[in-house]
Amino acid sequence: MHRKRLRGVWFAVAVAVVGALGVPHVSAQDQASLSWSKERFVQFVHSGQYAGRANLLTDAAIAQILAADYGLKDVPAAGQQNHPGFGPVSPLQSRMTSNTVSCSLPNSRAPVPSNLARATSSLYRYIEVTHVDIGDGISTAGQRVERVRNQKQAVAESHKTQLDRYLRDLDANCPPEISKAFHAFLEDASVVFQDVAEEKLKSRIARELSVRLENAQLQEQRQKRLDDLKTGRATLQSVNDGLLLYKPSNGSGVVLQPKLSPDQKVYVLVGALDRAEGKDLVFQMPSNQVSYFIGRLSAGTKQEPGFEPRYNTVVRVLGKYIDNTQYTTVAGTVRTSPVFEIIVMGPPE
Repeated sequence: MHRKRLRGVWFAVAVAVVGALGVPHVSAQDQASLSWSKERFVQFVHSGQYAGRANLLTDAAIAQILAADYGLKDVPAAGQQNHPGFGPVSPLQSRMTSNTVSCSLPNSRAPVPSNLARATSSLYRYIEVTHVDIGDGISTAGQRVERVRNQKQAVAESHKTQLDRYLRDLDANCPPEISKAFHAFLEDASVVFQDVAEEKLKSRIARELSVRLENAQLQEQRQKRLDDLKTGRATLQSVNDGLLLYKPSNGSGVVLQPKLSPDQKVYVLVGALDRAEGKDLVFQMPSNQVSYFIGRLSAGTKQEPGFEPRYNTVVRVLGKYIDNTQYTTVAGTVRTSPVFEIIVMGPPE
């Protein structure tokens, strides 16, 4: 409007003071009692409190901004109930409801809702969605990337459709000075929203790059450890070493449903040490039904450094499925438990 030439400079200054001054958290209940301006709006959005929530930046708050900085006069301060150009302002009842500022129409008993807050929220969410690079950071098949991108596009179009509908209703039902002031506000708001969205995107990309680097370093370390284990430059010291070397399957299914013929494959299992019977350690597997498996000690069995198995404590076991054995429950039922020759055991992760 009349300050349009200064808009870019003004917003740059307002954004700069956000970091220096900070913006204290303001509850939804407090929003109704504070005076709003364009400067406070910029600080509020950059503080991260707004995030497109219409119950925090209400119709009444936007009306105050329009009055303070966009030439729309005769808008009341917080607490006043009526003013020219708008209908009644109702008090904020809860965090999930917003003040209702309505445009009064000639020869109309009921004012028409202006939906200033909802239109602003739709604009924020539209910009937020369109600034997300869907393909970045997704290490899955191209079809999934395309599907997610299409979903995001649909969400963006939905917000854009809502925004257009709110603006059509505003232009059709409200006095032109209100419509003109609000369009000017949205033009400035879009700049602020884009800045926030770009900062979020930069921050997300930085986090993803950091995670990728850590994953790459971890993968490199794992590959070197695996090469050392295979070539004999290192000996197996832990269950995690066994996971690298043997790539075992989860043994819980075998415990619940033992095979007729043990397959001699290596499995990883977790169970509480119940008792010892010679070289056989009896473990109870955590499940909805009482199930046991046997861990058989051998000359080659290893324990992780510093680990000492104790009764009634959970142990992680890496072992070869070598046999089945039967036991009788207290109720007299005969059941079968698999027997695993323990390669290495240690504490749970």
